[in-house]
Amino acid sequence: MKSVPSWAKVSLLSITDIVKRHTSMYAINIVKRLAKAGLRRAGLEISRVSSPEPPPVLPPIFDDPIEAFYFQTGRGGRPSAFLCPLNRMVKDNGFSYPPNGYEPSVLAMLDYISGLCTEYSGSHIERYHAWRGVNINNALDNLIGVTDAPALMKTSKHVAVLPWDTIDVETRQAEIEANMMYEYKRHGWPDLDVDEHVPAKGEMEFKRCVRILEKISKEGFQRIHGDVRVTMLKRDGEYRFVFSGAGKHRTAAMATLGETHIPASFHGHPRIIEMNDVEYWPQVRRNIWPRKSALEYFNHLFDFDSKEWARKQGLLERLE
Repeated sequence: MKSVPSWAKVSLLSITDIVKRHTSMYAINIVKRLAKAGLRRAGLEISRVSSPEPPPVLPPIFDDPIEAFYFQTGRGGRPSAFLCPLNRMVKDNGFSYPPNGYEPSVLAMLDYISGLCTEYSGSHIERYHAWRGVNINNALDNLIGVTDAPALMKTSKHVAVLPWDTIDVETRQAEIEANMMYEYKRHGWPDLDVDEHVPAKGEMEFKRCVRILEKISKEGFQRIHGDVRVTMLKRDGEYRFVFSGAGKHRTAAMATLGETHIPASFHGHPRIIEMNDVEYWPQVRRNIWPRKSALEYFNHLFDFDSKEWARKQGLLERLE
């Protein structure tokens, strides 16, 4: 009788193991089905329960932005967040938050929760939107007082790039317009044109502010949706935090609800923009922002009295 080759022995053993394994699995499945059938007859039902997703790991939040900055930038640094003071936050046009600043969304939402004005018509948002319609060609020019900044910086829509931004003007302009179109579609106004100034945009803004205000008033600020994104500016011993990403509407809601701080994080790679480094700001190096204009704009974000400006423009009264 011929002996079985070694390779054949291995193959036969492997086949035997596979048969045993599948037979065992088949038997287990039969037992499971029989057990479930018996429980169903007894009026019980068994279903597979998937284990819940683990909660996301949120960046640690610090009281001091400088501590958060160094926690993130050092060797082995990790994402961080900090409690950003609302009285040091500014939008890129210089608007700041009440009681010492002017921000139409906050004023409109204060009227909303008090019952004084619960619709877009007659609201502070409508008032500001109407003012922009009249001043469409020189809104930001009047606001920031910069006479020789590039034309794109002085449109009424937005400041296209800031002096310390690295991105080029055209790319940033395209980004902003794409984001605006996305927001229009997301909030039910897909036919709005980026450059068109129509009441529908103001109405959309009002409804969005109301929705976010009501959500935060019920649930609080949910960090799972992301912290507010800011860039930190430093002038001597003073600081300002300029919005550089998502979070403007949530910040307005928090200010409306009387909060004094909001969870914030650094936009992109954390950095502190210092006034004394103006020569090295990317848009100054590229001669997009003249040095004089860049410094004027930087100081504007520290010194602009948006509430007094709004009073002179007649914006502190609602439309009747």
